[in-house]
Amino acid sequence: MLIVKKFGGTSVANKERIFNVASRCIEEYRKGNDVVVVLSAMGKYTDELITMARDVNEKPPKREMDMLLSLIHISEPTRRTPISYAVFCLKKKKKI
Repeated sequence: MLIVKKFGGTSVANKERIFNVASRCIEEYRKGNDVVVVLSAMGKYTDELITMARDVNEKPPKREMDMLLSLIHISEPTRRTPISYAVFCLKKKKKI
């Protein structure tokens, strides 16, 4: 079975939570499922971008805000790397 799991925000905000996400994904894989993991921005990152934009301009143009927030989706390696590393560490530890 194909399982799609989506995580973001506080669920990937720190080391413990990242390992929890990795463990949950590994658990599904061990059950024999194919697992697709979708990661959105890490905790508070979107809020920080919005705050920075409003520091520059109290009423930022919608088009520019769309462009700024799309950076979250472009910066995939930033989101993916901590989860991949956690899976790698757990894999070595538990011999998946």
